[in-house]
Amino acid sequence: MRGGSSERTRRAWTVTVIAVMLAWFGITNHVPLEPLNDLSQQGDQLPSTLAGFIPFVLAILTVLFVPNFWLVLFWTGYAYVWLALQAGTWWIPYLLGGSAEHWSSYRDTLNVLPALDGRIGPDVQHLVLQILSLAMAVMLTVLTGRLWRNRRRRR
Repeated sequence: MRGGSSERTRRAWTVTVIAVMLAWFGITNHVPLEPLNDLSQQGDQLPSTLAGFIPFVLAILTVLFVPNFWLVLFWTGYAYVWLALQAGTWWIPYLLGGSAEHWSSYRDTLNVLPALDGRIGPDVQHLVLQILSLAMAVMLTVLTGRLWRNRRRRR
C-alpha cells in the first residue's frame, strides 16, 4: 500500500513541476514583463510556445492517466533533450562564443551573470526556465525509478 501512495505523491509532484515550468514558459513568452523579458525584440512566439506546451501537456496526461514505465521513461528522456537544447542555446555560446546578432535581442533583459568577452549569459527569464526544466527532468527521473521498482514488485 505504501508503494502506491509514494507513487501517487511522486506523480503529483511531477505534474506540479511540469505545470509550473509550462506556466513560466507561456507567461514569459507572451506577457511583456520588462526587464525580465523583451518581447519587442522577438518574433512570433506561438510556434516556440506550442513546441514546449504540446509535448509536456502530453507528458502530464501520461503521468496522470497512463503512468506506464516505458511512457514515462520516454518523457524523461524528452525532458533531458529539452534541457540539453536550452544548454546548447544559452550556455555553450556564453562560455565558448556564439552569434552576437542573436544575443543582441537579449541585451535589455535582466542579467545576473557577468559578460564574458562581450557575450551575455542566460538572462533571468531563461535561468528560471532552465532551473524549472532541470527540476522537471529530475522529478520525471524519480518517478521513472518508482515505476520501475513497482513494476518489478508486481512480477
